Amino acid sequence: MMRTRSRSSWRLHMDVQVQVTWWRVVALVALLAPMLATPAAVIAQDAGSTPEAGPAYYSDTAGPPQPGGVVDFLLYEDPDSLNPLVGQTTIAVQVSLAILEGLTYNDPDGNFQPALAAELPTLENGGVSEDLTTVTWKLKSGLLWSDGEPVTSEDVKFTWEAARDAANGSAVASEYELITDVQTPDAETAVVTYSEFNAGYLDQFPWIVPKHATGPAEEMATWEFNRNPIGTGPFKLQE
Repeated sequence: MMRTRSRSSWRLHMDVQVQVTWWRVVALVALLAPMLATPAAVIAQDAGSTPEAGPAYYSDTAGPPQPGGVVDFLLYEDPDSLNPLVGQTTIAVQVSLAILEGLTYNDPDGNFQPALAAELPTLENGGVSEDLTTVTWKLKSGLLWSDGEPVTSEDVKFTWEAARDAANGSAVASEYELITDVQTPDAETAVVTYSEFNAGYLDQFPWIVPKHATGPAEEMATWEFNRNPIGTGPFKLQE
C-alpha cells in the first residue's frame, strides 16, 4: 500500500525548499554586487585621473642633427626606380625617403609639419585664399640640393609639370589633376591654383625634384635621375 504525505509534511517540505532557494538568491546577489559596482567605480576613477596631454612620445629621442655617417640599405632586389613620381616598389621608397623631401611631411603622430616649406599655408596666415582655390607656399631660406644648387620655387613648378601628365611617365598624375596653374613670383614663393578646393592640399607635394638635375618633363620616364637622384634629404646616394 502506497503511503501519501500529509498536508503538514508537504507544507514543511515546501517551506524548506523556499528558504533554501531564497538563501541561494541572497548569496548570489552578495557575490555579484561587488562585480556590478566595480565598473562604475573604475570609470569614475579613470575620468578623474586622466592626465593632460604631454609631449609627444618620441620627444626623448629628438635632438639636433648629427653630421656624417652612412646608411646601408640591405635590399632583397634591385630598386625599380628612385624617383617616386614614376612609381616605386615599397622597398625602393625606403631609399627615396632618405634622399628626397617634399613641402611637408607627417610626424609620428600623423600631423603635418613643414619640410621644405617655411610654414603650413592656412586661412589664418593668408596662405590659403578665401575661396579656398589658391594656396601660397613659402620655401625656407637657404635650401640647397645635395649638389650645392639652391632650391627654388621653380623646382616646385617643375615637379607639377612633370607629375601632372601620365604621358610623361607619371604614376601620380591623378593626384595633380585639380591644379590648373603654378606661378613663381619669386624664388621662394610658389602660388598653386586649383579648379576647386582640394582638401588634401597639405599633402599635394610630398616630393620635390630638381629642375636642373633631371631633364625635360616629357622625358621623365628615362631620366638618369631615376637611378641617381639629387635630393635635399639627410642623405645623398653613394652607390
